[in-house]
Amino acid sequence: MANSGGGGAVADASDPSLAAGIHEDEDKDAVYPAIGFVDVQVNGYVGVDFCSTGLTESDFCRAARALLKTGTVAFLPTVITASVEEYAHVLPIIGKCIKKPEFADSILGIHLEGPFISSKPGAVGAHRPKYTRAPDPDFLQQLVEWSQDTVRLVTIAAELPGAAELCRWCSTREKRGVGRNIVVSLGHQLAGSAQMAALAAEGACMLTHLGNGMPNTVNRHHNPLLAGLSVPQLAAGIIADGFHLPEHVLRVMLYCKGVDNLVAVSDMAPICGCAPGAYDCLGTRVVLEENFRVSEFGKDNLAGSGSTLTQCANVLRTTLRVRVVRRRVRACVRALLPFRRATDFRCSLGLPVLSLCFCACSSCADYLFIRAQRQSYGCESVSYTHLTLPTKRIV
Repeated sequence: MANSGGGGAVADASDPSLAAGIHEDEDKDAVYPAIGFVDVQVNGYVGVDFCSTGLTESDFCRAARALLKTGTVAFLPTVITASVEEYAHVLPIIGKCIKKPEFADSILGIHLEGPFISSKPGAVGAHRPKYTRAPDPDFLQQLVEWSQDTVRLVTIAAELPGAAELCRWCSTREKRGVGRNIVVSLGHQLAGSAQMAALAAEGACMLTHLGNGMPNTVNRHHNPLLAGLSVPQLAAGIIADGFHLPEHVLRVMLYCKGVDNLVAVSDMAPICGCAPGAYDCLGTRVVLEENFRVSEFGKDNLAGSGSTLTQCANVLRTTLRVRVVRRRVRACVRALLPFRRATDFRCSLGLPVLSLCFCACSSCADYLFIRAQRQSYGCESVSYTHLTLPTKRIV
């Protein structure tokens, strides 16, 4: 959590302007069919906080069902930096729900965003500094056990002592025969390019909401944003809700990382889907505004997002004029796989920017869903700005 239709791939990735997709749509009024979106960063929904000691199994399922009607077809419930008591309460509940047949192909696992992150102001974001920890494989193993082995993604700060050891522990679990590998993402950090590159060599493959979860004032050359852009092995998660990243920053990221290495996330706060107002959220008093902006009460810094990933997709279409090309659907589907090192995944943990719209064909489901079960989709749909997303799935 930070503060501060035919679907297809681009026509020619060798052309930077085409790779970025910064063009006007040839048919502005076209509405393309789409399977939907995979969101790797969901802190809660409709008032249900996935990191609260008040979480119940019924509340979690209610929030999941509601989210899956918004155009998100699969997601990772995200548990932020928390106390031992909070982890011991929420992880078993979420793990149990993930194993329900109802959510077998839609809740892909847990994202632990912390506690192995920086406690420094700015870098810690909206997390509570007192609960941050140095990277500790033994403690992570405890969290994995509480989750019933459903942790699939963990965010850590690359500069912390022990980060390389923890990354190695995550990326070799399958090889050691102790469980599924855990995808490592780098975020809420003050790391430099050498530190990030070293973690990439140990198996890290993503950056958590790049450009957020960092101080407002940094060295003009040596800072986590530029460092993250400079390491090609790291796909960049981006919160494209219209508030977390300005348009020109999104463009720079798109040029630097390319289509296949940008992953749109919502980072939605638990109050996403609620009426505007003030709420206690993730241990912090926050305000949800009518324009879906979420900020700490009495402050200007952001505290998660009030937008779904579908709303973020529409921001990307309108700000970057993302072009959907009605061909090369299979190339578009292959772009669903940015986590090349995570051999235990059969799907992406997010959607690259230009792959936000997909052809509604069964071949996509092989990549989109972890179980690789073939699905077919009905015609019932809801229109969002230039997007049509199924609301009813027919097996």
